[in-house]
Amino acid sequence: QLRTFIATGLLGLGFVLGNAQAEGIETAAFKEAAVDKTVQDVGVRGVPFELVELDGNLIEAVGGEDYIFQDSTGKIIIHVPEELMVGQVIFQNTPVKVQGEVHQDVVQPKSVDVFDIEPLQ
Repeated sequence: QLRTFIATGLLGLGFVLGNAQAEGIETAAFKEAAVDKTVQDVGVRGVPFELVELDGNLIEAVGGEDYIFQDSTGKIIIHVPEELMVGQVIFQNTPVKVQGEVHQDVVQPKSVDVFDIEPLQ
């Protein structure tokens, strides 16, 4: 989740810098807690807010910040905030690693809210 802060004066600047450091800690903690999964694992056994890491491909943009992600076990919708895509070179079928949390809506199938995405070499 992107948080935008408008800082004025030194107090505001300190708040922004402190938050950036906290976000770095949050990212490191996530990487330790995330579990390698497959799309099938998420669909069958994934629980809301579970931290997951998936390797696969973005195969189609379906609108807004939603994409169809595919690995060897199936397909799932992932939500990738626009700011995560800035500066990325990711084409259709580019192998990627995504980290995020399982999301389940009452009327929608499970999806993944992405916190980090990076192309794989």
